[in-house]
Amino acid sequence: MRVTGIYLPIAFTSLIQGGAALFAVYLSTRGYSVSETVLPLSLMGVGGLLGSFLGGILSDYIKPRLVGMLLAAMWLFMPLGFNTDNYFFVCGVMLLVGFSLSSLRTIYLAVITSQYAGEEVELRLSHRRLILNLGVAAGSSLIGYVLKYEHTLFSYYFMIVGALTLVSTAFLPNNSPNKESKQAVEGSHQSRYSDYVFLLLALFLTLLSFGLIPNLYALYLKEDVGLSEVVLGNMFAISGVLIAILQVPMTKWLKNISGKVKSLIGMGLIGVGVGGAQLIQTDWHLYLSTAIWTLGEIVLFVPILKELLKVTPLTNGKTIASYQIAFSASEILAPLLGGALILINYQALWNVVLGSTAISIGITAYLCLKEKNNEYYLNQYRA
Repeated sequence: MRVTGIYLPIAFTSLIQGGAALFAVYLSTRGYSVSETVLPLSLMGVGGLLGSFLGGILSDYIKPRLVGMLLAAMWLFMPLGFNTDNYFFVCGVMLLVGFSLSSLRTIYLAVITSQYAGEEVELRLSHRRLILNLGVAAGSSLIGYVLKYEHTLFSYYFMIVGALTLVSTAFLPNNSPNKESKQAVEGSHQSRYSDYVFLLLALFLTLLSFGLIPNLYALYLKEDVGLSEVVLGNMFAISGVLIAILQVPMTKWLKNISGKVKSLIGMGLIGVGVGGAQLIQTDWHLYLSTAIWTLGEIVLFVPILKELLKVTPLTNGKTIASYQIAFSASEILAPLLGGALILINYQALWNVVLGSTAISIGITAYLCLKEKNNEYYLNQYRA
């Protein structure tokens, strides 16, 4: 029941998230211009930031089942706002969409990390990423068919999947540490605060590069390199297939490697895969680049959360909130910063990607050495 109670809500929420990826297309079918879709989609990102923060805070003090059901219940009525002709009402609904999805993702992470420990938590987080990617792919495909053949069913899709999400969240594990125990945890690792900040900074710098993939990376390959939309579609398909095949096995294969070392490797692969866009000339070059940055995300995103939880001076919920905020903030900032750099030229963008990757690797390498030194002195003391 514990496993089913965690994975079912993740599966249904990922179907919502996959459908939400095509909101821009839906808004265009409603007659909105490209410029008019910018504000609603930006507000969805802002809602994601708020949801990441509040979802983590709430998971510290309120039972996750109750919070999950309240957030999922929003999807029973929120989709009705998709059909309105009031532009500002649509903007408000999109803010709630981002808030709800991000809060739910944060709640699920809090549940997994509070239910499991050690190698088991990495395995469960790998299962989560696998389910999430498959669900997003399925949701995007389903909404694609809905928009092609009967776009009036768009809101009903979200209401139906939202109802299934609501029912499934009723089976979430319902344990949550009390306020006193959380305050005790929050004050127990203050000496490691610098490790936490440095690791979070390294993750954020990497995410700024990773956040370029669905926009400026793809745009560069289409406009400057001349690759077709079909090839770019294959890029995301290949990435999804690799995650489906390798996410769980690689977690098991690399279980004896330090989490910080795995994080370092993942950061390097993402930076090389994205920054190497300047070398892409053919379809096969693109597929190689895709394989590199996909392996990077497979190796990085699971162990770095475990490492953050190990060195954090904060509670479980606040730590997960900061992890999720790093993702949400990078999704907003990456295209903005990248857009400013390409006013110079794309070469400047890829150079900055490689430079930020070098900084991330340097920070993480320093933390790896620090950890090794601490282990050495501890062993010497025990001897």
